[in-house]
Amino acid sequence: MTDSKKETPAKHLVLIGYRGSGKSSVGREVARMLGLEWMDTDQAIQEKAGKSIRDIFAEDGEPAFREMETAILHELGTRGPELPSSVISSGGGMPMREENRRLIKRLGPVIWLKIKPETALVRITGDKQSADLRPALTLNPMALEIREMIAERAPFYAATADLTVENDDPGVTTEDLASKILDQLRATKWYAYLMNRLDS
Repeated sequence: MTDSKKETPAKHLVLIGYRGSGKSSVGREVARMLGLEWMDTDQAIQEKAGKSIRDIFAEDGEPAFREMETAILHELGTRGPELPSSVISSGGGMPMREENRRLIKRLGPVIWLKIKPETALVRITGDKQSADLRPALTLNPMALEIREMIAERAPFYAATADLTVENDDPGVTTEDLASKILDQLRATKWYAYLMNRLDS
């Protein structure tokens, strides 16, 4: 039996990307395939705050929400040794802060699910639940906001990611994309470490 005091802290897999990129659906499928826990940082923040992200923005302001994002990352890092390895779907704006980028990269490999603005628009407008829970970030029409936000955030996603996977093709299933991600992870030290953990 392994001595837990000497055991390497749990390493996670983190998905980043803009709204509609598939972080939640793909993250859940990757977690299922690996037999890991799955968590969504936006969901965790809402549960802690007891209200939706839209209400957090309206009542407390965006800066308060961004602080909550950083607090969640600190908590994940601090509790690392006691947490099981998990697949973590992060908030779309989380990598914008330099501190957050450092904290995300410490959790484990980072996958950027990259999508075009046109793809994001179709998926966001087709997901009423997401629209009801998440606020607009600018006063611009949604199509323009999405285009500007993706352009602004792309360099920060790129700076954080270890692997970039495009997710625009409607013909590619969630299962196919999850399998593609795992195929590319199998050659990494993280995957070998994870398999060793799960087998022990």
